[in-house]
Amino acid sequence: MKFCIYKKELATICLLSFFASCQESEKFLPTNEECKVYFSVDKFVGDVSTRTNVDPANNYAITWADGDAIGIFPREGYQEPFEIPSDQIGLSKAQFDGGYWALKEGLTYNAYYPFDKANFESAEMKTQIAVTYLGQSQEGTACNVGAYDYTYSDWTVAPAEGSVSFKFHHVGAFVVFKLEYPQTAAYTQLTISASDAVIPTTGSYDLTAETVALVPDEDALSTSLCLALENCSGVKGETGTFYMMFPPMALDDGAALTVTLTDANGTDYNLSTNIGTTFKAGKLYEVTMEESMFLLPKGSDVQKALSSVSSGYESIRFVANSSATSDVVLFTDENGTKAYAVNNSSTLEIHTSKAGFLANADCSNMFYALGLIKGIYFGEDFDTRNVTNMRYMFDSSWSLYSLDLSGFDTGNVTDMRGMFSGCKGLSSLDLSGFDTGNVTNMGYMFYDCTVLSSLDLRSFDTGNVTDMGYMFYGCQGLSSLDLSGFKTGNVTYMSYMFYGCYGLSSLDVSGFDTGNVTYMSNMFNRCSGLSSLDLSGFDTGNVTDISYMFFCCSGLSSLDLSNFSFAGNPSVFNMFYGTGEAATSKPITIKVSSEGYTYLTSTTTDCGINSSYATLRSN
Repeated sequence: MKFCIYKKELATICLLSFFASCQESEKFLPTNEECKVYFSVDKFVGDVSTRTNVDPANNYAITWADGDAIGIFPREGYQEPFEIPSDQIGLSKAQFDGGYWALKEGLTYNAYYPFDKANFESAEMKTQIAVTYLGQSQEGTACNVGAYDYTYSDWTVAPAEGSVSFKFHHVGAFVVFKLEYPQTAAYTQLTISASDAVIPTTGSYDLTAETVALVPDEDALSTSLCLALENCSGVKGETGTFYMMFPPMALDDGAALTVTLTDANGTDYNLSTNIGTTFKAGKLYEVTMEESMFLLPKGSDVQKALSSVSSGYESIRFVANSSATSDVVLFTDENGTKAYAVNNSSTLEIHTSKAGFLANADCSNMFYALGLIKGIYFGEDFDTRNVTNMRYMFDSSWSLYSLDLSGFDTGNVTDMRGMFSGCKGLSSLDLSGFDTGNVTNMGYMFYDCTVLSSLDLRSFDTGNVTDMGYMFYGCQGLSSLDLSGFKTGNVTYMSYMFYGCYGLSSLDVSGFDTGNVTYMSNMFNRCSGLSSLDLSGFDTGNVTDISYMFFCCSGLSSLDLSNFSFAGNPSVFNMFYGTGEAATSKPITIKVSSEGYTYLTSTTTDCGINSSYATLRSN
């Protein structure tokens, strides 16, 4: 007789499957009256460390490893150990032929893995298989769960001849954790924690029971289960994968498990909550985790809380992974975690024990009118990936002079209207990392940022923007502005766009697509530093208001508007008032089309042209 032991295999979905059939083969021994079967494997060495191989790249297929050993025993009698033959290492099944031990016809047998020498030597523990989930470890990225993958087979009756197949089932659950490393560091431990002692870390299972299941030791319930990490280093943002065998368990409704990653410096990063309420025997769970973040309330609520406590402070700083608390609770998130206001000299610090702060989708008015605050420091743990609304986010915080937004993820933001409006203290602003591809509203974005001396917007994608009105209003400190990459095909509103930017000595808007623009009033009002403007590509066919467009553009020495269309009878009131007043050559010539000349000089319009400074010339 020949018998096969099939290794268990994990399917890619949660349910594990182990069923197979042993193929018929030639009889190894002639049948005799005692129906004995002999095995050719060497006698088991009790100190062999049993461990199976699991291949994550091959649907988590499990194969026998060098040194693996199983235990086989009859319902009556003593178990025997069998080490996996060397020629079957790396396979998903094992086959034993002959030897010194026989399966007797008609008797019922069982098998289990891994074989435990202590059970082998104890008559009292003949069928009580000891289980422990303590001491699990992972070397680098290797999957080392085999020694904790306790399995048992169905009871099988030995036939008179032929083959016997044992089909294994898992006692525990296989859990695969996938997470982004929170920092670039070496990591030493992954811990699963519960609020109460609900995790059975040790126990046993009885192969003679009607339903084989883990029976936890009464004194072995714990609040945590750990996976030791050896030679494990991760780069922030990259994904790490960790493997654990987990005891079968069910949590009460509303209970939560927390996943914590610990680095070599002892810093803990809380990565996930509510990862599941149940772990069932024989199932595979793939858990994709994110850092456990403190979800901030909407922007107006943040502003209200900060306004109530920020008096006397000069700066605000967000601090994550902190155990610091105070009597002042600023916010409480959906899981009951608190964010505290902590006094640090002239800095108001906002502390949370979680791995970071997750900004609300609505960050509008978040730091509105925090007049005495000079700096806001977000750090690396302030996450804006879910934000869609940054409307007036820093509006009227006129003392701000330091604002590092290099960590902001703005890929989902649609509204940046007035975002920095009234930030009179900001002399520079690095927005080179901003993703603005979804933004539709940039009106008032830099309104009255009077001391901004540089602004690099070359990375801005404005293809979806419809409103640029008042965008740079009052930015008198800007001497140059590169908007050559601006896409304005969807913009309908450009009124007051550059109003009061009298520090600009040049402005290239020759690439602007203005075919859909309806309002251009005051667009260049008081841009007195400009000596020239190339608007030859402007399409004004849909414009209804161009009044005050070049009001007090006193430095202009030439202006070519020959392509401007006045077919829609737009308002042109004071369009040229003060234009060319300070120009080096007077009067300057303003070129317009013949229809434009007729319209601008009609008695029903007052374009404000002063013949001492400028003169209209028709094509």
